[in-house]
Amino acid sequence: MNKIGADKVISVYWFIILFLVAGAVVYIVSEFYGKPYDVREVEANIMVNQVADCLSENGKLIELNEEFRNDFMKNCRLNFKTEFEGEGEYYLEINFTDFPDGKNKVFSDIITGNLNLKEGLLITKDSGSFRYSLKSFYSLAKDGDSEKEIVVKILSIVRKTEKNAK
Repeated sequence: MNKIGADKVISVYWFIILFLVAGAVVYIVSEFYGKPYDVREVEANIMVNQVADCLSENGKLIELNEEFRNDFMKNCRLNFKTEFEGEGEYYLEINFTDFPDGKNKVFSDIITGNLNLKEGLLITKDSGSFRYSLKSFYSLAKDGDSEKEIVVKILSIVRKTEKNAK
């Protein structure tokens, strides 16, 4: 047999396989990194968890006096400032209701951020322009000398479409 001819045939197949593998790697990398990752839903969940940790310690609701409510953003270490000017990119609403039926308000609600985001959520239910997270937890609140069971519902909405969703 002619060894030189066999080596030439193997080297042609070897280069074809190398080009196929290199093309597959380039395709996979471009598909993975070619689209921006939308982190708005994760950001909304983080905001809900941050607020829940701020309001409740060891299953008991902290004292929600007027001083705490007035400096709520500072006390819970929240910052809604973004690089975009104009309307806000965040909305946060906290409801406190009694435990058995959840109909009677125990405390007044805490609402901060861009109110238009909630109106958009109620009207369109379209989550393409924003992401939201709605979670609730049970806690004990002081009611004089006794403790009362309450439900804390937290709604967090994040828009930020200019940066996160292209």
